[in-house]
Amino acid sequence: MLLVLIIVVGTSIWVYFDAKSLGFKRTGKGGLTDMGPGSWLAGSLLLWIVIFPIYLVARSRFKKDKVSTVQAASEQSGNAGLVKCAKCGLGQKPDAKFCTGCGAEMPKGQFCTNCGTANKPDAKFCKNCGKAVV
Repeated sequence: MLLVLIIVVGTSIWVYFDAKSLGFKRTGKGGLTDMGPGSWLAGSLLLWIVIFPIYLVARSRFKKDKVSTVQAASEQSGNAGLVKCAKCGLGQKPDAKFCTGCGAEMPKGQFCTNCGTANKPDAKFCKNCGKAVV
């Protein structure tokens, strides 16, 4: 019984800090997942067996929506010359070593500064648009 109590309290505290770090906020849209970090904590403490799995699903959806929002903002601001991440599709600068959206390692090689196309490491010009590569 003590072990169960420790697991419930520990995961509920994790839910609070995780929700806070991800930026969960009450939006007013309604629904079971429209809660801030404090509500997630209280719900997890009171009804852990139901709320904790719901939080895990809401967390994955929230992170996916957040990446989509960042990606859409990137596309609206003009992403010419960006290289798309193979894992999440977010545009990155050609010299980026890791994706800012998901943390995946970016491929190495020569990238076009104009269209973002990956070229062979010894390429001097883009195979897609003919501009110089870096």
